[in-house]
Amino acid sequence: MCGISGILSPNQKIPLFDLKLLSDELSHRGPDDEGYSIYDSGKLKSYKGIHTPGEIKLDHITDHVGHKFNLGISHRRFSIIETSSLGHQPLVSQDGLSLSFNGEIYNYLELRDEISKKTGLKFKTKSDTEVILESYRLWGLDCFKKFNGFWAIAIIENGKLILSRDRIGKKPLYYSDDNNILIFSSEIRPILKLRKKYGLKTNISSIAAFDYLHLDRRNAFTDSMFSEIKQIEPSSYMIYESNCVKEIKKHLFWKLKPTYSENDITLKESKNKFLDILNDSIKIRLRSDVPIDLNLSGGLDSSAIAALASENLRAKGDNLSVHNFKFKEDYLLDESKEAKLVAEFCNAKYSEIILDKNEIFSSIDDFIYKSEEPVHSLASIVQNFAWGEIAKKGFKVILHGSANDELMLGYDYLKKIEILNRLKKLNLNLLSKDLINEPASIIKLLKWILFDKPPKDSFNMLSNDLIFINSERNFNYLENLKKFNKSTKERMRQDLVSLRVPYWCNLMDKNMMSIPVEVRMPFLDYRLVEFLTSTPTKFLLSNGYTKYLLRYSFKGKLPNSILWNKKKVGFSIPKKAWHENLKKPFFEILENEDLEEFFDINKLRKNVENLSEDRFWRFYNFSKWLTIIK
Repeated sequence: MCGISGILSPNQKIPLFDLKLLSDELSHRGPDDEGYSIYDSGKLKSYKGIHTPGEIKLDHITDHVGHKFNLGISHRRFSIIETSSLGHQPLVSQDGLSLSFNGEIYNYLELRDEISKKTGLKFKTKSDTEVILESYRLWGLDCFKKFNGFWAIAIIENGKLILSRDRIGKKPLYYSDDNNILIFSSEIRPILKLRKKYGLKTNISSIAAFDYLHLDRRNAFTDSMFSEIKQIEPSSYMIYESNCVKEIKKHLFWKLKPTYSENDITLKESKNKFLDILNDSIKIRLRSDVPIDLNLSGGLDSSAIAALASENLRAKGDNLSVHNFKFKEDYLLDESKEAKLVAEFCNAKYSEIILDKNEIFSSIDDFIYKSEEPVHSLASIVQNFAWGEIAKKGFKVILHGSANDELMLGYDYLKKIEILNRLKKLNLNLLSKDLINEPASIIKLLKWILFDKPPKDSFNMLSNDLIFINSERNFNYLENLKKFNKSTKERMRQDLVSLRVPYWCNLMDKNMMSIPVEVRMPFLDYRLVEFLTSTPTKFLLSNGYTKYLLRYSFKGKLPNSILWNKKKVGFSIPKKAWHENLKKPFFEILENEDLEEFFDINKLRKNVENLSEDRFWRFYNFSKWLTIIK
C-alpha cells in the first residue's frame, strides 16, 4: 500500500526536482519510506529522500534536484509486509531492473516457494516486492497472470517502461501522454500539478460530468473526470520505449468470462467450491506484519468473513479483532446488536466506534478535496471517517465485505433484472417463491415484456430533472437501458469490471490512503469473481432470498438470525439533516459562473427543493469540487 509516480520524456531532459514534485504530492500515501530511480545514459541511478530510513545508503535527492533524466519512477511506502528497511523501493537489481509497486500480492509466499524450487534462488527479503521482481525475471510479462492481489506496478528495464494494473482495477494508476511527455501517478493531483508547470491545459470531461450528474455513474475503468488524464486499463500491462511516449504494446492478461454453463454444477458442489475459494481468499489476506481488524457491520457479508477469519486465526492461537460503527445519536439506526451477536458467536474481540455526526459533517469539504473526483454518496464520507478512527487504534489493515452484493444479486436492481429474465423464460418453478412478495415489480416487469416499456424507477435511471443539464451529448437512455439489462450475468460482469466496482475501488483507495490504512476485500479475489459470475443464478436467488448460496453455505457457521434475515436495515446516516445544512453554502457555490458549462444555474436554483437527496448531493458535490480544483 503505497504511492507510485513517474515521468517519461524522450525528447527533453527532465530535472530530478519534477520527479520529487510528483512524489511530494503522494507523501500522505507513504509515511514510512521514500525513494527514486532514474534511467539516464544507459544507467540506473537511485536516490533517497527525507523519509527514507537512515540505513539506506543512497545519495539524497535534495542534493541533486538539478540532475536531468529521460525516464524516472518514484515511490512512497506504507509498510505492511517486511516493515524493515529491506522493503525499500524502488527495488533495484544488479542486472538493470527497477521496480516501484503499490498494492499487495497475497500469494507471494506460494510464488516465493515456486521460484526457489525452480531457480534455487535465496531471497534477500521477506517482501512481496522482491517476489514480483523475481517473478518478472523468471516468467517475464506472464508473471501478472500468476499474481493474486491488487497492484499498480512500474518497471524500468534497460530504458523500457512497463506499467501494469490488477485484474479488477482496485489500485488506480492515472496517466497523461500529450506533448510527448508521459506522466503517471497513483493519484490525479500530482499529474495536474506537473501539467500546470509544463503549461499543459487540462479540461473537465463533459461526458464524465454528464454521466455523473445524470446517471450517478462514472467510467472509472479507463477514464477520469479530466479529458487529458486516463487510467491504465485493469488486467493489462503497457510497454513504452524510452524514445516514445506512445505505448508500443498493450496486452490484457485476464478477462472475466463464464467458466461453465448452468447445468454443469449442483448446489452442493457450488457450496463446497465457494467455501474453499472464500476460505483461501481470507487466509492469504490475513498475511500481515501489522495488526488487522475487521469492519463488522452485522450484515451477511462481513459476518461470513468474521466466521472464516476467526477459524483461521484460532488455528494459529490468535483471535480476530472486529469493530462496529454507530452514531452516538439515539435516533439513528445501527447494527451493533447484530455485530455483537456475530462477534460472540465467532469468539472475536468486539469493539465499538461511536461517531459524532457533527465532526463528520465538518469534514465534508476536506473529503471532497481528497477524493479528487466527485463522489456518489455521503455514506462514503462516514466510512472514511470511521476507518480513520480504526487507524487511531493502531490498525493498519482492515478486512471489509465489499463486492458481494455485485456477486450474489444483493442489490435490488440485480434481483429485478434476474426476475425479468425468469419471466421472459416463463420459468414458473423458479419464480413461484421469489416473486411472492414482489407484486408491484411483477406488474412493472410484465409491462416491459408486453409493451417494451422498461420500469425506470426499478433500475435507478434518469429522473425528470434532466432539464437542468445543458449537454450536447446524445444519450438515448431507453435504448441504453434495454441493452444494458438484458442478461443478469452480463450486468454483473459489467458492474465488476467497468462500472460500479472500479468506481468505488478508486474512491476507496484514495480515501483509505489519505489516512493511511489498507482495506482488504476477500470477495474481490479474482478466483471468487470468476466462480460466482459463472454460478447458476438459481443458486444466488432462491426461495425468496438473495445471496442464497452464501446463506446455504454458512449453515452452522453463523446464527440463523443473521443467515436468514431479509429485513436488514443497514447503516443509516443523517442524510436529510446534512442536506438541509448544505443548502445555504450550495446557493453560494452557484454564484460560480464556470458551472454554466454543465447545467442551468437559474433552473437548478429554482428547483432545489424538488431534488431528491441523492441528486442534490451530486449537484452540490460536483459544484464544490469544481471550485476546489479551479
